[in-house]
Amino acid sequence: MGIVSGVGGGLFDPDRPITRQEMAVMLSNYAALKGYDIPSHRSMPNFTDQSQISDWAETAVSALSEAGVLSGSNNRFYPQNNATRSEVATMFRNFMRLVAAD
Repeated sequence: MGIVSGVGGGLFDPDRPITRQEMAVMLSNYAALKGYDIPSHRSMPNFTDQSQISDWAETAVSALSEAGVLSGSNNRFYPQNNATRSEVATMFRNFMRLVAAD
């Protein structure tokens, strides 16, 4: 369905943790699949590690940050860090409240 595309090279690694930027892409892909508009509630935060966000994740991170679904810490997004269980739960909660709400 296009929500997840694997880790590259035709591989899918189900036992590997996901990064924060990968989680953003998955949420963005799910929103597109369901036909949800991602609203813009705020300006894109000026993350000091913005240059570390991969090209393929920039649009998703930007849109979901502007919607209030994603946030960082200490002016950083930490895109390459593995998403913790609590971060994923917070992203899902924010996504359901701010994007998928009826």
